[in-house]
Amino acid sequence: MTSPCNSSMPSSPPPTWSYRVTGESTPPFTRPVDQPLWRSDGQLASVATRNAVRTTAGNLPSARVIHTVGPIWCGGQKSESGVLGHAYASSLQIAARNGAKTIAFSSISTGAYRYPIEHACHIAIASMKACAPELGFTVMRLVLFSDGDTATHHRALFRGKTRHP
Repeated sequence: MTSPCNSSMPSSPPPTWSYRVTGESTPPFTRPVDQPLWRSDGQLASVATRNAVRTTAGNLPSARVIHTVGPIWCGGQKSESGVLGHAYASSLQIAARNGAKTIAFSSISTGAYRYPIEHACHIAIASMKACAPELGFTVMRLVLFSDGDTATHHRALFRGKTRHP
């Protein structure tokens, strides 16, 4: 199988995986940001579905932020799985080009865009597994909204394995 990353970067050891449940009262990506997020060229960020863009982090505690837009769930009839996989892969590629060795993802498209988490988690994990070693990531995090989301991702990531990350 060909990697969606198509990178010529050297292979590295598999990344460390971790989870963080944020709790329903304070999801990290819905808190207000005091400053708009700007691209490195000084323009206000905008991004088309399935693509990604790097911006400054505004007042967030991060060196940079990679934004991506996943698909709106239409019952699986509009190539949503390919679009979602591309959203993860393009984010990973941009992060690697900017020197990132660690990355954290929320569950793209599973909130307001209604993508079923049971399907989305497999796409997220497959995209991350395919790209991470190729692009040199050492730590990858899934920042999830609830214990249920964490359990769903855990089952998908560790199918048949008994060890927790």
